[in-house]
Amino acid sequence: LLKKSNKTISAQKNSAMRRLAIHSNAEMYAWINSAQGARELNLPSVYGDAAEWNTAELRREMSHS
Repeated sequence: LLKKSNKTISAQKNSAMRRLAIHSNAEMYAWINSAQGARELNLPSVYGDAAEWNTAELRREMSHS
């Protein structure tokens, strides 16, 4: 699907886990499902569809202007 080797994917996963101070797959899945993880990964399942997210983001940016 991504045309990347398993070694490449594993190295990228390990690098990301180190940067996030995550030590296990269970911790990684918990982070992904957390509000912070969902925001950073821009997962629409937690925050509605992309249009809602973009509208909320635009409103927030305009309120800071």
